[in-house]
Amino acid sequence: MNFEEDKRYNEMAPAAHRVRGIIINEVVLIERLMDRFIANHFTADDKKQMELIELIFATKRISFESKRQIFKFLAEKYYSSKFTDLEKLVARLKDIEDIRNIVAHYMLDTTEKGYENLKNNIIGFVKFHNNTEIITYSNDKVKEIFKMIREHQKILFDALQ
Repeated sequence: MNFEEDKRYNEMAPAAHRVRGIIINEVVLIERLMDRFIANHFTADDKKQMELIELIFATKRISFESKRQIFKFLAEKYYSSKFTDLEKLVARLKDIEDIRNIVAHYMLDTTEKGYENLKNNIIGFVKFHNNTEIITYSNDKVKEIFKMIREHQKILFDALQ
């Protein structure tokens, strides 16, 4: 990072914090709802559910992806009637996980183009994986992601009722 990028970073960081914060905060709730759904399958006792969540699910022992797979298995086998389109829900949970990983782990695009994009309400994150790719989100796209996450929170919450 050179001086100009560092200067740009300081100007751009608040927007990155906002986007990252909104998405990560909302995805945490999705993950806790999956934890609760899984724990609820194994016991109706609230105290035991919390023990499962505290000791196993809400730890580093089980990844979001593993929980998604467990959720999918249980939902398909035992609770398919609770969901209007389970296949789509499971696919969207994967999309949500991917978006969360981008905003949580990828570096803010502080290039000159990234800086210009931000002036147009587009934020970029740099993905390094055998090449360099900039993944961008407009304000409208962030709002769309937020709406999708909230819709899926509701689906999971309703399944717990």
